[in-house]
Amino acid sequence: MSSRTLGVVLKAVVLPVLIAIGASTGIARGENYAFLIGVSDYQRAELKALPYTRNDIADFSEELQRTGFKKQNIVLMHEAQKDPSRLPETKKIKKELDLLLDSVEQGDTLIVALAGHGVQYLNEPTSYFCPVDAVLEDRTTLIPLEDLYRRLDGCEASRKLLLVDACRNDPQSQLARSRERVRLQSVTRPQVDAIPKGIAAIFSCKPGQQSFEDPKLKHGVFFNFVLQGWRGAADGNEQAGQPADGRITLEEFTEYVKEQTKSYVRLNFKMNQNPVSRNETDDTQAWVLSQHATDRFNVVSIFQRGNDLRRQGHAKEAIEEYAKAIRTDPAFAKAYLGRGLTYVAQNENDSALADFAEVIRREPENVAALVNRAGVYARTGDFNSALRDYNKAIELEPKQANAYAGRGAALASMQRLDEALRDLNKAVECNDGNAEAYYNRAIVRRRKGDTAGANADFKKATQIDPSLAIP
Repeated sequence: MSSRTLGVVLKAVVLPVLIAIGASTGIARGENYAFLIGVSDYQRAELKALPYTRNDIADFSEELQRTGFKKQNIVLMHEAQKDPSRLPETKKIKKELDLLLDSVEQGDTLIVALAGHGVQYLNEPTSYFCPVDAVLEDRTTLIPLEDLYRRLDGCEASRKLLLVDACRNDPQSQLARSRERVRLQSVTRPQVDAIPKGIAAIFSCKPGQQSFEDPKLKHGVFFNFVLQGWRGAADGNEQAGQPADGRITLEEFTEYVKEQTKSYVRLNFKMNQNPVSRNETDDTQAWVLSQHATDRFNVVSIFQRGNDLRRQGHAKEAIEEYAKAIRTDPAFAKAYLGRGLTYVAQNENDSALADFAEVIRREPENVAALVNRAGVYARTGDFNSALRDYNKAIELEPKQANAYAGRGAALASMQRLDEALRDLNKAVECNDGNAEAYYNRAIVRRRKGDTAGANADFKKATQIDPSLAIP
């Protein structure tokens, strides 16, 4: 099995907070609330699937909880939710939003984040967000952003932050029966709509641009830097002569997200994606999003440098940074995980196994460590150990696409092709943007004599990840 199938996105970094969002001099701190919507699996006959929007919103929910938000104050809506009332369908979104807004009081802080498709009909000004049950010929199944603004305008929260990532190029599915009847702008333009007083907003790109998702990040580029900024990377601005002080203000956060998104897309996609910010609040004081404990913040900063170096291919330097983080805080399990991933890329299997084992010793239910250790076991031919770890990961997260994909590849190596095909089908069902699942399923289908199915899967795999080569 190729080491390519081992890649797993690191979970959000733990970043303890001393002062939660909304706390700044002169303003009484109220409760913190969030309304988060991520839509990935649209109706195939309407809109294209978006592989990473669910990751964006789910990870952002975790970050908010780690920075002072109570879980019961976060409404999280995506298709993988066990609670049917939290499926991101049009009526349910409106009902849950109204319930939350009615409970928010003066002095509270509210964050609303949308990740999914947006549409704007040709020659019409209104922008719409698309819930999972969106039907483009029926506008009652869409969420007009002007309606969202109206609802937020009536909310009593003292501070409101809106994050919108809903500008994808040509969102209609190729299967859409309405393609000839429904005429859309190439990308929606929510940035130009007037927003009410009292709201700060960050949109993922300028009018006329599109938002990019990146399989290397397993996130949309915009939300990747929202997450990094929230974790602490936005603290300080060296170019502006502002040193890191453990306090992240709205201004620092906004500038970090805008600059990092713009640079990443320009360098990696050779395109432009320039986030746009609007601030209609009248606060005269800096909005401090969070304030971090200094020692812990330093550990996380070192860890993040290790992550950045690993993604850039600087393995030796990344390992050194992870080691620094471990020396500073030996209990910081994510540093072992990051170093283990780096060892995997260097084919240093024994070192990788040792680091993953340390993560699992400290966090027995760490699915990322289980899946990656299983991958190393499979690479070295220890398939029984690999299956044990994959089984545990799937027990913990029944919709873990990487675990099904890895277990399917291991079963295929053991010539258990029917079982392998079932697992790889499940991996695609859980995440139809998983290139490795399609690639490995193609190999299994070829071995079973299904040439047409194999060719279709190879084509899909290389569309998702052009670096894959058809054997």
